[in-house]
Amino acid sequence: MEYQKALQNIRSDDPITMKILYAVRAIELNDGLISAGFVRDAVWDHLHGYGISHIFGDVDVVWFDSAHCIPDQDSYLEGRLR
Repeated sequence: MEYQKALQNIRSDDPITMKILYAVRAIELNDGLISAGFVRDAVWDHLHGYGISHIFGDVDVVWFDSAHCIPDQDSYLEGRLR
């Protein structure tokens, strides 16, 4: 449990991270997650004393909804996240 709290502290101290998490939550995915690289980079930077992790490139959001398996839905959700 202490690892979970440490991870939460690493990410919750970063306003950009929180903005991303809130954006993903706001689109109310049926079954979705942010890829592990999002977490890995923050932990790596923290453990090496780099301070708040900067997000370079994109953030991968993975989702699945058997009722909406069409490319148009992907485009719609991607647009909302942008």
